Amino acid sequence: MPPRSSSQTRFIAAASAGRLARWLRLAGFDTSYHPRLPDGLLIARAMRDRRVILTRSRRILARRALPPVLVLKSEEPFEQLRQVIVELGLTPDPREFFNRCAFCNLVLETASRDEVREIVPPYVFKTRKEYRRCRGCGRIFWAGTHQASILRRLETLLPPKGGS
Repeated sequence: MPPRSSSQTRFIAAASAGRLARWLRLAGFDTSYHPRLPDGLLIARAMRDRRVILTRSRRILARRALPPVLVLKSEEPFEQLRQVIVELGLTPDPREFFNRCAFCNLVLETASRDEVREIVPPYVFKTRKEYRRCRGCGRIFWAGTHQASILRRLETLLPPKGGS
């Protein structure tokens, strides 16, 4: 199976995969997450929205008429992310990193400095020039030190440069 980009594969994370959902969103993957959704509704939404179900629970496999399901092996979210990438043959696109809200999954929009002046801490306003806003939850994002450490981890998922 040829590698696919994050824009071509969409996920729905079961309650057991909430922290993975956040990592997937940071990596640019469209990932729905509703922790209180019972299995029947999770399956229905996955089928309706053409999403791959991500779960730690094997009990879902006993159901009939399932969309694609990936049962996660690790309890550690970053290792789960690595499993998703490898087993589904995905190629993360670094241009899509940090393009989604880690909390509600919507694509972030550019926000001007004037729009965020009264919202972000004064030090952030003085030291950062670029901001992103989530139109769903209203959160404001900027490139801070935490983003650099997340980026370093995400880059470990990319194919080697110059290789295939």
